[in-house]
Amino acid sequence: MLDYFSKSVLAYLVRACGEGSYKIIDTAEIMENLPPKIRANAENVNEVVKHLENSGYISVKYSDSDQYCLTPRPFGRQIIENEENSKLKTKSTLNFVLCFVFAFFGAFLGTILCNLVF
Repeated sequence: MLDYFSKSVLAYLVRACGEGSYKIIDTAEIMENLPPKIRANAENVNEVVKHLENSGYISVKYSDSDQYCLTPRPFGRQIIENEENSKLKTKSTLNFVLCFVFAFFGAFLGTILCNLVF
């Protein structure tokens, strides 16, 4: 299971790298693209990248003191895509419920107005 910091780094790496292609990414670039809530330094990012590699989420071809040549593995991509799909599904369900409630109230108010006029 990934924590919020690891998921944020993995999500950025999935967005930054193309489909199955390796890309050279700086540690500073990763830190810049993290959410503002996360305060990270280079050591934290290095630890998270090593953890993601050891867990099989990404593949690192080589790493330097402040650069990585890496790509997300299919398992890592799948986790991020599933999370995005889950958010969309929740949003879609909420929209359906809200439409149902407002349609019900609209019909209710229309019935009351009709009864008052006629």
